[in-house]
Amino acid sequence: MTKEALQALLERHTPGLMALPNVVGVGWGQEQGREVVVVLVSRKLPLEALQPHERVPSYLEGVPVRVREAGALEAHK
Repeated sequence: MTKEALQALLERHTPGLMALPNVVGVGWGQEQGREVVVVLVSRKLPLEALQPHERVPSYLEGVPVRVREAGALEAHK
């Protein structure tokens, strides 16, 4: 997948991902030489603690999604 295609994928899905509980950021990275969508959460929760509609998907348009705990994020001036 090209960087442009990955950026377009992120633009399509970021609003929905950011609306999920604990999600504080969305981006992309690489894992084993392959592009992945990275969803940052303030804290990871067990799947059973979330309703199905609150869960981060495992794949977006065939691209793997990885959830990473980032803690609380603050903007600095």
